[in-house]
Amino acid sequence: MSLPRSITALLIHGAADEVVPYQQSVGTAARLKEAGVPATLILIEGVRHSFIGLDVRANTRCVARALNATFDFLDATIGSLWDQSPQLPPWR
Repeated sequence: MSLPRSITALLIHGAADEVVPYQQSVGTAARLKEAGVPATLILIEGVRHSFIGLDVRANTRCVARALNATFDFLDATIGSLWDQSPQLPPWR
C-alpha cells in the first residue's frame, strides 16, 4: 500500500476497554509503521471505552492525558494555531 508521506497518526486507547480491545490499536499502529507511516500509540491504563476511567479520579486523569497528547500531536504535526492566528483571545 502506498500512502502519502504527509500522513501521521496518533492512536489513544484505554487498556481496560471492553468494547474495542486495545490490541486493535496495537495492530493498527504496527501496520501503519510497516507502511512507513509515523504512528504513536498511547495506551491508558485503567481506562475503558470512550475514555471512561474506573473511578472519578481515573476519569479526570485519562481525559486530561488524552487531550494533552492530542494537543501535543497537533502542535507537532500541523503547528500551533496560537502562533499563527492574529485573532487570539487576550487570555492566552
